[in-house]
Amino acid sequence: MMVCMNCGSQNDTTVFLSKGERVVLCVDCRHDLATGTLVLPLKRMGRPSLGITQKVSLTLPEKMWNHLDGKAKQNRSDYLRSLVDRDMSEQGQWGNSACLGYALLGAAELGYSEQETEVLLQAIRRQFDLVTIGEARNAYEAD
Repeated sequence: MMVCMNCGSQNDTTVFLSKGERVVLCVDCRHDLATGTLVLPLKRMGRPSLGITQKVSLTLPEKMWNHLDGKAKQNRSDYLRSLVDRDMSEQGQWGNSACLGYALLGAAELGYSEQETEVLLQAIRRQFDLVTIGEARNAYEAD
C-alpha cells in the first residue's frame, strides 16, 4: 500500500511526477494541491528515516537470490528488515526464560524436588553459555 508523502495517509493514494521527482499523494492532499493550499515541493519529500543506514554486501547462491527476490516483491530492504524484526521478536518470546520455564514445568510434572529442579536449571543455564541454538536443536533432533 502506498503512503502519502505529505500526511502519511493511505486513502486513495496516487503516484505522479513533479519536476522529475516521484510524488505520492492521497486524495485530500491532491485536493489541497489543486486548490493551492499545498505547494510542491513538499517539505517532507521522501520516506521518513527508519534508522541508521549501513551498506552491506551479501553473497548468496543464485537459488537463494531467486527466493529472496520472490519474497521481497521489489523491496529487498523491507523484506530483510521484516526477517530481522521477526527474528528479534521470536528470540524475545522463545528465549532462555521460556526454555527454563518449560524445564521447570517438566520437572514439576515428574515430581522433582526443589533441590533436583534447581540442579537441572543450573545445568541448563551452563549450556546456554556453551552451546549454540543450532547445536542444541541438533542434539534434540538427534534423539
